[in-house]
Amino acid sequence: MKRLAPALLLLGCLTAGLNADVPIRVEQLIYSLTAFNGGGYSSSFALQTADTIYLQAGVDNFVSVRKTLVYWWPITAEWKTDTEALNQPFTGTLELKDRGHTRRLSLQRYSYFSPGGEAGSWKVATGPDADAEVARAAKISDDYFAAVTVFQQRSKEYDARVGALGGRIAELRREGRDVTADVNVLNALQRPMAPQEPSDYDVPPGPVQEGFIVNLPSGEFSARLINPDGTILEGSDKRIIVYLPRRTGGVGYEVIPGDKWTRPEESKTPSSVLYVNGSTDVYLRPFFEDEVNDLAYEKTLSNQSTGNPSLYRWVRTRAVPEARIQVTGPDGVQEIAEQAFAVEQGKGTGLGYTIVPFDSQAAGSDQAPNLSAFHVPVPHERSVLRFRARNNGGQTVPGSERELRVVARSALRPLFAGLAGFPIVLLLIVRTVRARRGRG
Repeated sequence: MKRLAPALLLLGCLTAGLNADVPIRVEQLIYSLTAFNGGGYSSSFALQTADTIYLQAGVDNFVSVRKTLVYWWPITAEWKTDTEALNQPFTGTLELKDRGHTRRLSLQRYSYFSPGGEAGSWKVATGPDADAEVARAAKISDDYFAAVTVFQQRSKEYDARVGALGGRIAELRREGRDVTADVNVLNALQRPMAPQEPSDYDVPPGPVQEGFIVNLPSGEFSARLINPDGTILEGSDKRIIVYLPRRTGGVGYEVIPGDKWTRPEESKTPSSVLYVNGSTDVYLRPFFEDEVNDLAYEKTLSNQSTGNPSLYRWVRTRAVPEARIQVTGPDGVQEIAEQAFAVEQGKGTGLGYTIVPFDSQAAGSDQAPNLSAFHVPVPHERSVLRFRARNNGGQTVPGSERELRVVARSALRPLFAGLAGFPIVLLLIVRTVRARRGRG
């Protein structure tokens, strides 16, 4: 028993330490939010102590009121929910008021999705249409994976057939026999074609959910939940600020250096000049953007975020569809089309990356391009390039003009380096002389 005492004491200390790390969960009434942020939807929630919700105007946002457990997570410095332990949604009517006008919203079953090929547009299906859209997406996915299974089986059979014929041809040749018939059969074999991935959705619809679909004009609203019996749900009062972007339709660029493709930069306004040293080419991806209030946008992404109410920022909304880049430089004007590229890591001690055009036949059916962008060759000598985005009708997209300047290395660079180091050399000489005099 005496020998077990230290072990039991140690176990108790460890258990106490573990219990101290468990966050305390508190039951709260929250607003669960799925808010449109300009380019997609952001999921968030408003604590019972949060008095204001921010939503974009003129678009569908999804709100539900529920009781759950919340706790503070110090690692990310934010509140989180424990919906697995408690997730009780409330039914009723969401009442919205602004300057005497009252709107009452009922719960709806919904699902949202982004159709394929429509450049970032979003649609919302409700009621039976939501069930039908989710079922359609599930069937498309099931059919595709069934086709992939058939393709994989046929590929195995093809490889086995090719291997058997190759072995037979080799054996016949060793025996000096005629292999013409087997060679003809081998040449007639066709490799199975991989099924094409579905393009019906950029983002497929998720499971059907139930909530209030809030689509309001800009302004300030008061919100509260009215229970089915007509009473007001205690703690459900909130203020909703609905805002519009200050400016829309701007054009920005994602700028990807060839030697730093994992660290792209962004050019948000036509006045921003891009400076490069001419050591590598750049790859561009144009996108539309809106200018929104910083505080409102951050609160849309996460109700717990903070922002600057006096600051406006450009945010990406969607890619520019069917665009081409027109580049004007020392060699004249050229039109650049979007291409698919593969990124290859360099071998040896130098490592690094090399961006090359994507070859779908060489890559195989199970590989996809790493990058789709507009490749802009950059001269090595000092020069200025001007580029703009053009739509499929050949017209310039307003606000897409940019300037790229190649800053070549100066021939006087060693002289400048010497001048910069001269004070240091002079300081060392003075200190050396003083030290010798002190020793003397």
